[in-house]
Amino acid sequence: LLPILYPGHSAQTIQEDKVHSELDLVQNAAFTDPEDSSAWFYHTWLLGKEEERVKIVFCALQSDTLTLSLTKPVQNSQIVLKLNGEAKESVWTGVDDRFNNLWVTQISRPSEGKIEVSVEDQEVTLSLEKDKEESLVKGDGWKSLTNRFVNPPN
Repeated sequence: LLPILYPGHSAQTIQEDKVHSELDLVQNAAFTDPEDSSAWFYHTWLLGKEEERVKIVFCALQSDTLTLSLTKPVQNSQIVLKLNGEAKESVWTGVDDRFNNLWVTQISRPSEGKIEVSVEDQEVTLSLEKDKEESLVKGDGWKSLTNRFVNPPN
């Protein structure tokens, strides 16, 4: 019933926010009665229904080296790099030639302005400052207590 009432991006998936709220309910049920296997079966089913979308964990610039970390492996052709609003061709390298969670490229760093990096519908922007050699921006895939749980534990 959930995939019908709260359809996700592809067939038989559920909207991510609904999955998280249901997982919170299941967690409470599992702690209330750990011997009740129905909560564990529902938990397993829910985890199989969540569609994993690629999210940017972080983007870091150190001198002329730009590093991009993602929650899901992507091809380097899916990464779009812009320097001060202008698209730039870049050679992204990773451990594997095709799909990686971590990509690195060399850029001609401008002294000021911004660097935009996007993958699918995710985008991060690094603001460049004259005297600053390093910069780090956390993306939506960055895990912290505030964005990991729908209802953070007390």
